[in-house]
Amino acid sequence: MDEERKKARFKFSVASSVNPARNEPVLLTDELIENVRLAAEIGYPALEIHVQNPETVNVEELKATCKKYNIKISGIATGLAYAKEGLCLIHEDEKIQREAVERLKRFVDLAARIDSCLLIGRLKGDIKDMEEYDRWEAVLAENLRQAADYAKKKGVTLMLEAINRYESNYMNKAGEITDFIRRYELPATKVLMDVFHMNIEEASIEDSIRKNIDALGYFHIADSNRMYPGAGHVELKPVFDALADLGYEGYVSLECLRIPDGITAAREGLKYLLEV
Repeated sequence: MDEERKKARFKFSVASSVNPARNEPVLLTDELIENVRLAAEIGYPALEIHVQNPETVNVEELKATCKKYNIKISGIATGLAYAKEGLCLIHEDEKIQREAVERLKRFVDLAARIDSCLLIGRLKGDIKDMEEYDRWEAVLAENLRQAADYAKKKGVTLMLEAINRYESNYMNKAGEITDFIRRYELPATKVLMDVFHMNIEEASIEDSIRKNIDALGYFHIADSNRMYPGAGHVELKPVFDALADLGYEGYVSLECLRIPDGITAAREGLKYLLEV
């Protein structure tokens, strides 16, 4: 496969949120509609949105703005519901578990209306007592199944992220997420891989991609220091070669720190991605 054909496969996106925390790995931080315009101005064909409550999104305005600027919403990240409200799919309080499932269903409704997918990472929470791992894994599976069954009916896919050990205490590798999805036969659920997390957890990022390509649904890109691609030490060309050679045609979304600032990082990151 020649280089031009490889590049044509990838659909690049950039992460955004409204007034995020300082260390949140999102680059565009204005109001949602302005973030759509900024993504288009910089040259991205898609925008990833981090949302706490989907009911706060003006769907018709968002759809109209996306149409105006020819922008897609690549994915809807759900982690703010955990960070700001404590919603968690394996919370010890079953009432909070139910609230988390219902929130995911409302996220599914939003995703269905804007032709997008859901990104699930922090919402899966941490297991407090690893001696009860099997119990809590089963709880996660059951709660995710409710959301996944609902998503399947709506034509929406859930993307479950492998997060490194310093931010999550279980299912840190892509293969562990793949295995979990398959063992519990979760419908409409795929793996979200993230180079930043994989650089910590995987012996080889490219080998992990090859082993889990059939389950891969969404791809996050950042460098080793969680700055924009090219600002750290990860060898990214072999990563993109592996994705291209294996026929991945999903989104590659830039989710990294705002260093030196969000707009600069978004521009420099896209420049690198188009040249790698």
